[in-house]
Amino acid sequence: MAGEHRVVGLDIGTHYIKASLLSTKDENTLFGAVAESSGVTRDGITDAKAVGESIKKAIRILEDKASSDLSSVYINIPSEYCRLADSTGESAIKNGSVDESDIDRAIDMAQIIPLQPEEEIVDIIIPKYYIDDIPYRNPIGVKGSLLEIRAQVVIAGREYVESVYEACAYARTRVIGTGLSSESAASLLLGRSDKENGVFLVDTGANSTRVVLYKGDRLSVPKIIPLGGRNITKDLSIVMGMSLLEAEEFKKSIGSGKLDRSDDRTALAVEVVKARVNEMISLAKKEMDTYEGGEQVEKVVFYGGGLCGFDDIKNLSEIKAKKSTNFITSDIIKNNGILTVQASGIAYNVLNTIHYRKLLDNESAGDENQLSRTSGEYLTDEEFFERHKHDFKKTSGYVKTREEEPPKVNEEFDHDEYEEEKVSIFNKIRNIFGR
Repeated sequence: MAGEHRVVGLDIGTHYIKASLLSTKDENTLFGAVAESSGVTRDGITDAKAVGESIKKAIRILEDKASSDLSSVYINIPSEYCRLADSTGESAIKNGSVDESDIDRAIDMAQIIPLQPEEEIVDIIIPKYYIDDIPYRNPIGVKGSLLEIRAQVVIAGREYVESVYEACAYARTRVIGTGLSSESAASLLLGRSDKENGVFLVDTGANSTRVVLYKGDRLSVPKIIPLGGRNITKDLSIVMGMSLLEAEEFKKSIGSGKLDRSDDRTALAVEVVKARVNEMISLAKKEMDTYEGGEQVEKVVFYGGGLCGFDDIKNLSEIKAKKSTNFITSDIIKNNGILTVQASGIAYNVLNTIHYRKLLDNESAGDENQLSRTSGEYLTDEEFFERHKHDFKKTSGYVKTREEEPPKVNEEFDHDEYEEEKVSIFNKIRNIFGR
């Protein structure tokens, strides 16, 4: 991969648009940006133009921080719009050792699955590659005769995906690829042993809570609970006699620990928060127990502002979901310097997952020149969108490149040990999260 790429991950939520930028030249370069979301409800994107404006604000913050123009993004697709399908693909290894063309053919085969007219593939999860039945994390350069993948294909509703692309077109931003949001978060919050031994990952958002199980290196079908941080805001609004805006700010003050809890009014508000927090954790626990073998899984990781917006969430929660229950409070939106788990996670996946790395090649000089010619410098937003909405070609999921780089052969490779991840800012992040 020649030169420097700036990878931008984007997460579209009902409360915030979150963006993260990672440089391939220096993996310690990470910028975050947050903009309030508009035009998104729990039912999906209702106003693509409004969402586009929010995306544009987040991207501009990143551009200011990076001192660089940013024109393309990788976007998370929420699990409630997706389903999973098991699939396999294989390829005869033509040149004696695995190169990217072998991986291409195996993935192409895995993606040949039945789809409804209103569906499309947005991601493919490949935990391991098998060469003559021996598993590898990185098969490039490994000698053998047959490459096989045992994948989970992520399929989303076309209507939602198209609304995402439409919003990005309004933001004058090109979508290079898409990924499942829970897989993006897992890449930062979970270790390989977690995914193998079993762990629940719980995303508490503004309007909903998502529960997923990783076990045996596989992702199970997500469970959705229609409760989130805004329910706490509404509770405070009713009990404390506040407007929703006042209640939201009051909630943030409670979450940051700035209020004197000996005050009767604050003490009442804390009890209101506690009641809803414990209801949400209780419902999440019930969903965990519905998974086959879920009762044997002893670890759960909560993240997202719906619950983890409270710095002392461990004290507010009286219910322990599992033996090992972790709350990731480092993802709280306090300023534009904060790490955003899902947006950063998809950027990390693009750089560190074999079948995603080649997505970067789509940002070739030719593509950049085309974008500069269609940047719409002298057009209004409406004119730009109408002229170029069909130019923002969908390349969701795995994308082939126009030119193949020569395969890099591993000089030494022990199939009993998986490829070690690069030492980067993400390793430091995992240390912060206590992985």
